[in-house]
Amino acid sequence: MVCSLYVLIRREKLLAWPSPGKIVQDWKDILAIGTPAALSNALNPISGAILMAMLAAQGTAAVAAYGAAQRVESLLLIVMMALTSALTPLMAQNFGADNPSRAFEGLFRAMRFSILFQFIVFIAMVPLSLPIAALFSQEPAVQDKLWHYLIVVPVSYGMQGVMMMLVSALNAMKKPVHAFAMNLVRLFVLLLPMAWVGRYLDGTEGMFIGIAVANGIAGVLAYLYALSLRRSIPLLAQKAGQ
Repeated sequence: MVCSLYVLIRREKLLAWPSPGKIVQDWKDILAIGTPAALSNALNPISGAILMAMLAAQGTAAVAAYGAAQRVESLLLIVMMALTSALTPLMAQNFGADNPSRAFEGLFRAMRFSILFQFIVFIAMVPLSLPIAALFSQEPAVQDKLWHYLIVVPVSYGMQGVMMMLVSALNAMKKPVHAFAMNLVRLFVLLLPMAWVGRYLDGTEGMFIGIAVANGIAGVLAYLYALSLRRSIPLLAQKAGQ
């Protein structure tokens, strides 16, 4: 730690004592982005709790299957999570260097990679879904519902990744409220209502289909919004120059 601090302070000059005259403004700038981002992250467990309550009405097998599916899902999306962590500083750096075209190039490459990579993951899950389901439970009812989840929902992970990339991009563009709004729409306007409709039509399996459809629609909307953002950058630059 001492060596790291020496490099950051003495050699790279990246750290310095805070200036009393600027520290309040620095805190405001951090909170302006951090507060909406924190609220956006809080939406995920809230929506997950509502989904779990909906599944509880379907029986203990549905709850057990969904709990196991969430553990598998965290592994299937780990590459997307790492990519979003790298995308935010990449885009922020290029926007700071007045190079928005390179920033958006990185965004759309990340989105295309998300679709391709998660499609490969889905193809891999087709033969692996039954063995994975058997690993998590010996109950046939739990295995059947978990298998159904692993066959249906991962097909939409690519589009979910597109939405994740957009949220990271909006934070990099200093639009955290827009990022919060996009996540809110995905979870509470699309995912939960469609899961409810799916449950009404076809029980637990219908809920899983509703989740996949919601992810797909959210991904399409995210991609279209990213296109509109890219088109708006030259217009904003032109207005700023006038």
